[in-house]
Amino acid sequence: MTPGPPPYGHLFRRGQIPDGVPLSAPTPLQLGATTNAPTQGRAEAVLSWVYAFQNGDEDGLRALSTDGFEFDHHAGPHPMPLPTTIRLSRALAEALPDLHIQVVEIEEREHGIRGLWRWQGTQSEPLDLSFLGVPRIPALGTNVDLPVDRVSWELEGTRVHRLHLHPSPRGGLGGLLGQLGIPFPLPDSSIRVADEG
Repeated sequence: MTPGPPPYGHLFRRGQIPDGVPLSAPTPLQLGATTNAPTQGRAEAVLSWVYAFQNGDEDGLRALSTDGFEFDHHAGPHPMPLPTTIRLSRALAEALPDLHIQVVEIEEREHGIRGLWRWQGTQSEPLDLSFLGVPRIPALGTNVDLPVDRVSWELEGTRVHRLHLHPSPRGGLGGLLGQLGIPFPLPDSSIRVADEG
């Protein structure tokens, strides 16, 4: 599997996404240049986490996350622990080899980083999320293009402790599944079991 492009070239500061600029336009952010711009250590940790998640990099996610990491995804009744998040990451990277998660806005807050991201890719391989209670989806060749979602990362030092996804309508995991023909919301029993990775 070839790693996708890093999100670094797709950043804008809060309120500074230029009108008419497509989200794929490579516009670098010079970190630390203005008030509320993130410090490089924390911002780089978050961007590295996104890059690892996008590419199904288990070692990277384990190194960049705390042991008690949780993904608050709003697609089911329970947050995902780290092992389940890693399985999700691997499954997405295998099914959408060109998955690109663009971080299009980033801002430092007292306890972490918040921003906006957008997912795009082609589901050219089967997607197996059976560990979440979702039926296996054959390779459909569907171009997935999710709307921009709000996201925030709580950090302990430079390790991600909690990821909060605040999906827009038709966004998030539910939006992804919807574009692949799976009804949303997910069953009550899904996304609740921690596995061994």
